[in-house]
Amino acid sequence: MSEIGDLMIERTTAPAAKAIATARLQRRYSPVIWLSLLCLDAPLVALMWQWLFARTYDVKLDFSSRAALFLTAWLIYLVDRWVDTIELPSEAPMSLRHRFCKMRVRRWVSGLAAIFFLNGWVALRGLNFSTLLLGGTVLLLCLGYLVTNHSLGGNWRIFPMKELVIGILFAAGTVLVLLPKLSTLPASLLVAFTIFACLCFLNCVSIAAWERPLDEAQGKTSLIIRWPGFERFLPVVGLFLVIIATSFAFRDQSPLFFCIASSVLLLIALDLLRPVISRDERTALADLVLLTPLVIFLWDVAR
Repeated sequence: MSEIGDLMIERTTAPAAKAIATARLQRRYSPVIWLSLLCLDAPLVALMWQWLFARTYDVKLDFSSRAALFLTAWLIYLVDRWVDTIELPSEAPMSLRHRFCKMRVRRWVSGLAAIFFLNGWVALRGLNFSTLLLGGTVLLLCLGYLVTNHSLGGNWRIFPMKELVIGILFAAGTVLVLLPKLSTLPASLLVAFTIFACLCFLNCVSIAAWERPLDEAQGKTSLIIRWPGFERFLPVVGLFLVIIATSFAFRDQSPLFFCIASSVLLLIALDLLRPVISRDERTALADLVLLTPLVIFLWDVAR
């Protein structure tokens, strides 16, 4: 009787054990997903583009400037993810990155506090007054965006330009640290900043298009939800941006514009691969396709 009972228990518990094993395997995310889950993708993108802008305009940036940008961008994205997550009911549909955060709220807040104090220490010890002033201005604008976005619950019905605001602020935070170190402001820098901001905007709008059903289920509003027809024009907008960036790249022989054009093409290709790449993977890759300056960086290191 005991042997029969043990056999019945084994058969009963086998499906449960299999389910647990499957769940554990699903937690073994790829490195690309991990970067997105920990909000590390955007700070890495900002750091690489800051390096490329500095290289292009012959600006020497010290370690503190680079570290402050990385930590500030990381902090902003962590805060945004955390507030966004705690606003969502547990039963609401949510992305993998929000579900990951919701299951680790205490550790998330502890990490936020540690990065906040580390960032303040780096900035106050290593940055001069003009850089602090510019960086502080951008940080205040970012905080203003966070307050506005979350006070509206992500519902920008009157002025659904969240993606445009994010694109401009991201580009500004990446580039503005160069300004105190330039004796004159080159016209090409203004052009490059504008095209880079358009690339960041296209990145945000593409993600909004991919996550439109999720945003609708959560009661949020994006540019795509407000004007759904705009989604059809995203490849056209991207190709137009590629043409502009490429024309400046050949005229100035600048890797900066080539990298912008390459990132836009990769973003368009990512959109075309919707049927074969999951939404969470696509969203994670959307930031990583902006890491084209890494090619130039590795080339410089290898020389």
